[in-house]
This record gives sequence, C-alpha cells and structure tokens, in this order.
Amino acid sequence: MKRYIKYMGIGMVAVLLHGCYSSEPAKEEETDPNTSKVQDLTFIPSAEVTVKECQAEVLPLAAQGGEGHISFSVGGEDAEVFEIDPVNNKIVFKALNLPDYETKESYSITVTARDEKDQTVTREIIVGIVQQNIIHKGIAYGCVPSPYTGKVWLDRNLGAERVCQSFHDEKCYGDYYQWGRSADGHEKMDSTTTSEQASDVKDVGHGMFILADRDQNYDWAYEVDPDGSRRVHNWSMSDGSGICPAGYRVATHDEFEAELFDENSAEIQKGYSEKATNNDDRRLNAWNSFLRLPAAGGRGATGFSPYDPGGTGVLWTGSATETKALDVYFHEYSADMRTRGGRADGKSVRCVKD
Repeated sequence: MKRYIKYMGIGMVAVLLHGCYSSEPAKEEETDPNTSKVQDLTFIPSAEVTVKECQAEVLPLAAQGGEGHISFSVGGEDAEVFEIDPVNNKIVFKALNLPDYETKESYSITVTARDEKDQTVTREIIVGIVQQNIIHKGIAYGCVPSPYTGKVWLDRNLGAERVCQSFHDEKCYGDYYQWGRSADGHEKMDSTTTSEQASDVKDVGHGMFILADRDQNYDWAYEVDPDGSRRVHNWSMSDGSGICPAGYRVATHDEFEAELFDENSAEIQKGYSEKATNNDDRRLNAWNSFLRLPAAGGRGATGFSPYDPGGTGVLWTGSATETKALDVYFHEYSADMRTRGGRADGKSVRCVKD
C-alpha cells in the first residue's frame, strides 16, 4: 500500500511512505535517478516556492497516510523567521518577519516530516520573494511590513510617484486630502478653491478644494457631518470604494502611535527638544523609519498653499474627536500625535492593510 504526504503550494514537494510490507520478495522497480531514498521514504527533489512580499503563507502542508500522526518542523539557514501554523497546517513567516523584497530576495529552509515510527524525510526548499505591485488610480504601489506590529502598509503616501529618497524628495510627497474626503481631484495641490460648504461627504460633486474658517470650525463639511462619524466610516472602507486600494484603509491614530512613538518602536522622538545632532532631526527620524515618511508640508484650510514642504510632515489619520481630526506631525525639533487638526486642511495620507 502506498500513502502520501504532500507539500502543496506554488512549488510542491511530495513525500512517499511505504507501509504494510509483504513477505514476498520485492520486485525491482524502475527508479528516477533524481529521487533519493532514506529508510522507507522517497521524495521528489527540492522545490522552489515563490511568495509575494508582505505575504505570510509560504507552503500548505497536507499530510495523508504514513504510520500514525505526521508532524512537520522547519530548519535550515533562515529557519528563525518561519514557523508551522498548527491550526491551518502551513509553513508561514512569523508575524514580525514578513518578507520585503527590497530587504531580502530569497530564503533557504529545510522541512522535515516525521511519523510515529520516527521515519523522517527532509527536503530543502528555496523561498523566493517577488515584488508586489498594488495598482491604484494609475500608480503602482508596493507594500512594506512593520517590524514592530506585523501590519502591512503601502510603501508611500497616496499619490506619490515613488518611495522617498530623502525627507524632502518632492516626488514622494503625494496628494493633500481634506480629512475624510473622497479622491475627487481636490487633493491635487493645484486644484481650484471654493468657499461653499459640501452638502454630501461621500460625493461632493466637484473637485475643488473647499476653504473654511473659524465660522465653519475649519471644516469642509461641518453642516452635514459635525462630529465626523460619516467621514470616519468613509476612510475606514477597505473594499476599494474609499481612497485606499482594495484591502487597505486609512491608518488610525493608534496604528501610527504604535509604529512611530511607542516605547517598543520609537522611530521618531516624541515631543520638543533643541536639535543637538542630525540624529535628533525628527524629519530624518521619520524618513529613516520603515515607512519612509517625507516632510511633505500641507495645504491650509483658509487658502494658503502649500505650507512648509520639506520642513514639516503632517499626515491625516482615520480618527477624529467631536470637532477635530487627529494627525501625525513632525518638524525639525518636534513630533507628536495631534488632536486639533482642522478638517479642511489638506494633508498627506498613508494606507494600512485591513
């Protein structure tokens, strides 16, 4: 009787176990010169598995037959970044070690199958990483995994031509969205302006940048969504109907806090202090982070545009208070998560995988 263990994925490794032995002399069988035998186990030569960057799953393990329970283990040169998912019976990247093509293009591991009679077969597997292109509104974005939380982010601001090459790289500034608003053309720096408040937060009906002052609480849709709840919902959509690519949404206040200012990450020094060295420059801190954030400046609610590109970085979050929206702010001497953003301001946006 022949029973099988199969490793199934983009690459496939099959393991063959022989059992229920007969007393009759074994017939000589033709063998593939590319196969090898260890005890009573036969397997096909090493496989190469292809995985998209930021993807956790590497190789499903479907065990069938063998002597009792079949267990699997991972070893080899890069074993420390992999583990077996016992619930779904798969080889996966560990949550804080998701692959990034720009960091490492391939991994070398071994996978061992063991049955209850202690018969084992080990196979070398090369895990190749390929770039992931996320096409959205004509721009090919990449992804970048967080080394702190395991979350997956877009590799640049919405609308940016490329990943930042410096904190003042104009080609990576991207667009400037009014908080909670759809992508209707207003986000372009050269869009025209109007002082007429929006009557609908989902579909404004035009692509003009809406100016607002103190009388409107510096909000482009104050009359129809004063607490911002409808716009929080708009920017939380991950089905492709929001401003982010399908599968992504605008990052929240807490998500930015965890990646940039939490004591376990601390990518940017929070608060204010005089700059002693370049290492204290919050703009450099932001650009050196895994998110490669630029000091893109912004667009003011009352009409001044742009403000301080190359000097200040401000990004909207998908979070709000009763009258304001929350943002991420960094300058040469200071950085913080702020709760006083006027919703009519135009600021950068970064998306995170839902």
